[in-house]
Amino acid sequence: MKKTSTNNLEYLDISPMINMLQIPSTPFLSWLLGAGKTEAAKSTEIKWRESELNGDDSSGQLEGGEYPDAESGRVWFNNFTEIFRKSTSVSGTLDAINVDGVGNELTNQVSQRAMEMKLDLNRQLLTGVKADENGTTGRRTNGVINLINPANVIDTASATAVTRKDVDKMFKVMYDKGYMGEKLCLVSTDMMDLMTDEVDGKSTKVAQFGDTVQFGLRLGSITSNYGSGIALLEPALPNGTMIALDTNYVKLRPLREWSAEELAKTTDSKRIGIVGEYTIEYTASNSGAILKLATVTEG
Repeated sequence: MKKTSTNNLEYLDISPMINMLQIPSTPFLSWLLGAGKTEAAKSTEIKWRESELNGDDSSGQLEGGEYPDAESGRVWFNNFTEIFRKSTSVSGTLDAINVDGVGNELTNQVSQRAMEMKLDLNRQLLTGVKADENGTTGRRTNGVINLINPANVIDTASATAVTRKDVDKMFKVMYDKGYMGEKLCLVSTDMMDLMTDEVDGKSTKVAQFGDTVQFGLRLGSITSNYGSGIALLEPALPNGTMIALDTNYVKLRPLREWSAEELAKTTDSKRIGIVGEYTIEYTASNSGAILKLATVTEG
């Protein structure tokens, strides 16, 4: 069977088509793909380990004295690949018709499912909770929220504002652990509004929150006393959440890139299955931090 289109295929790699769907609702995934932050997974489980520096002071030693022992640990981390799968079908009659303004309906339906699955993948890369397959539920991948060291989660001082000092505090957590490079900052919609309010209330815009808008891509820059980064508006994040990531340590890990195949034909219809299998790796959990909007205290 020919493999030249989604209308007449047995098996077709459609990852380039899906990856090119730069819809504003998947900024994190689109950024990973655009920056080339991908590496093929080789198993349903990926593993990495992080080393810790020893904090013992080596200075001020006695002349001719002993060498003090120093050790540091290595901690193993892992993540699972998650399967994303959908199908779509149209009748043989509809497949033969070019719908005005749509074109071939099967091609259109495959494109719609592709966009939906890209939304699902983007969400899981951010907020997924790792779990192995249990017979009724498939494997789940850990999102970056759950790969960042929990000790690097910072609350804002107020439940109704995001200030420059809040952002400084978040960046300082990473700075104190030796990570000083530019970060990728993913910001929920409500946090972006509060950050913009902070800038609008100043006579000079020292902090460039949302100053430059490019639809679906870079929304501005963040400059703190302890580092800087670009800001992306990320609608898949929970309200009241901002993530800062050192992009030197993050990778999208596909085990199976998006592909489509024609499924078994039992009626006068065509049915196409779309599948992909992905996970994410973040090999320096202390190089990221999370700023969360403080909750209102009932008084």
